[in-house]
Amino acid sequence: MALYDRRLANGATQIARFSLGLRHQEKSPIDDFTKSLFDNGHKVGELAKEYFKAEVDVTSYEEDGRLNLAKMIKETEKHMKLGTKVIAEASFSFGGFFCSVDILLRNDDGTYNMYEVKSSKQDTKKDKKLGCVKEKYIIDAAYQQYVLKNCGVDVNKVCVVLLAEDYVRNGNFELDKYFVVCDVTKHTNDRQQMIADKLAELGSVLSNASEPTTSFSKNCNKCDYWQFCSRNIPAPSPFDVYHLRFGDKCSLYECDVSFFDLPKHRPDLKPAALRQIEYYNRPNDAYVDKAAITEFLDGLTYPIYSLDFETYQAVIPEYDGIATYEQVPFQFSLHVVEHPETELTDVKEAHFLDLSGADTRRAIAESLVKNIPYGACVVAYHESTERNIIDRLAKYCPDLADHLLSFVYKDPLKLFENGNYYVKAMGKSFSLKSVAPALYPDDKDMDYHNLDGDVKNGTQAMNVYLKIKDYTTEEKEKIEHDLEKYCALDTLAVVKILKKLYEVCK
Repeated sequence: MALYDRRLANGATQIARFSLGLRHQEKSPIDDFTKSLFDNGHKVGELAKEYFKAEVDVTSYEEDGRLNLAKMIKETEKHMKLGTKVIAEASFSFGGFFCSVDILLRNDDGTYNMYEVKSSKQDTKKDKKLGCVKEKYIIDAAYQQYVLKNCGVDVNKVCVVLLAEDYVRNGNFELDKYFVVCDVTKHTNDRQQMIADKLAELGSVLSNASEPTTSFSKNCNKCDYWQFCSRNIPAPSPFDVYHLRFGDKCSLYECDVSFFDLPKHRPDLKPAALRQIEYYNRPNDAYVDKAAITEFLDGLTYPIYSLDFETYQAVIPEYDGIATYEQVPFQFSLHVVEHPETELTDVKEAHFLDLSGADTRRAIAESLVKNIPYGACVVAYHESTERNIIDRLAKYCPDLADHLLSFVYKDPLKLFENGNYYVKAMGKSFSLKSVAPALYPDDKDMDYHNLDGDVKNGTQAMNVYLKIKDYTTEEKEKIEHDLEKYCALDTLAVVKILKKLYEVCK
């Protein structure tokens, strides 16, 4: 991965906005999840340099930490003249448009192969049309090819490097099996005129001193400047509605369809979205489908075991049997409720947390078997996550598989997603962090923002775990406390949601 924000350097729309004065102060803040993606990209980028045997990395920084683009271009020119075979982050600029190539490889005949490295797995099932490479990656590589060719570089081959979708570590880590190199030269060649046309179009925008009129489209989704460009959108709007594709929201907004008129224009809205619109001006009311909720509650068998895992993503599988990007558990919290009338003070707890950095799978599987009886009713919010983790633990620990695979899962999330229970405070999200405080607005303990410490969401939990080896003993003790409090709140929140469901059905 390039060690700078490639969406800014290679995304044409972002270049225009940046050049028009929408600099870092207008960018949306980088959240914890995005930071983790950057970290993943950096790790994969380092492996790619090893895989291609990069001789030099021309990345350079200013004193204030910004990239020194001019120096990177100059260093690239120097090493190309020297005949350096493999250059990482080779940098070029043409017509005001900059790019940095992850890996630039010089062939014996003086031509070059360029490799765009992505930290995502190849998906041969979804991305069949373009050699199992996403269109956006091909556009990215085609843009770089265009810049290089106009800088006089003889590009022989263009490749996108992805992570193999089926790699599972077995013994030594194997780079040649971890990466898959996809030749997309034909596809990038076919897009050269489109790239030229787009850049010419942008040139006219850049020559205009005024900021262009904002017109929203699906391409705005996840743009760094979305928060800035959407600042004048009144609330509520189609962008606030649950379970609509972003492109559809843009189209509805551009057609002046209001939030409250959406049901007329989109009769296919999910029931939860209809509740959201209907109850927007009724903050003190709740929609309760007692029949659906009662059916769910009748399906619970006590005692119930409220379970939640914290995991890290194995971008680089560290142990045998782990696949790339597998969610590997290092912690769980368990709240045990004996019967529906059990008081919160009588709810039992069990916890597992291993901060040693060792392979936790065997220990966590044994702890699950010890604390959850065979065939027990496991209640988990978004239960597919917990189920998948336990299924993988069962494969790793075949002697415990019969017990681990005996659990019966129940998931209260479906009631909220289906619109069976809704209050305005939930907004357009039915995550645990939205539902729990919405159902208990006066309970400060249900607000994750009130947690002490630096762990208030799953991504933060993962990030501190991955850096645990860098902390002092004192810092580790604090992190252990923060992780236990956070994970325990997840399972306690589910217990309290169940109690609320029983209350509203009385």
